[in-house]
Amino acid sequence: MPAVWMYRWLLQNRAITDFIGRHGLPATLVTYRDLAKETEAQVRRLTEWMGLTYEPRQLEYWSGEHIGSEKRAYEWVKKQKTHHFDLRWKTELAPEWQARICCDRLVNDYLRELGLAFTDEGLTRLSGSDPYRGQPPRA
Repeated sequence: MPAVWMYRWLLQNRAITDFIGRHGLPATLVTYRDLAKETEAQVRRLTEWMGLTYEPRQLEYWSGEHIGSEKRAYEWVKKQKTHHFDLRWKTELAPEWQARICCDRLVNDYLRELGLAFTDEGLTRLSGSDPYRGQPPRA
């Protein structure tokens, strides 16, 4: 069954990439790993790409009230005023499936097109890669 989910992920993500390209939409890419591990650099890059001013306080999730949903299991993050890098996939996904996904030719072909690569911590953008090269949204 994991193979079905892997190829469904690939199909859906290719559809998104094709839609963005076909319509010339403004887009940029960030991975969970990069956002969680290089938070300040990635938030700065994204806010500047959108034409917004980066403010260090944006990284202090715990400093303000939020609307919408919050996961109760992660309330400790706000209480401890810390960032959390979630690697549950490494314990919840069988090692043989981790290896199969990381070695799948179709998955890797797609990731290379996007300038992404697998690391021990998940997907990361390769230095200087921007698959969309799109202009930021207009204010």
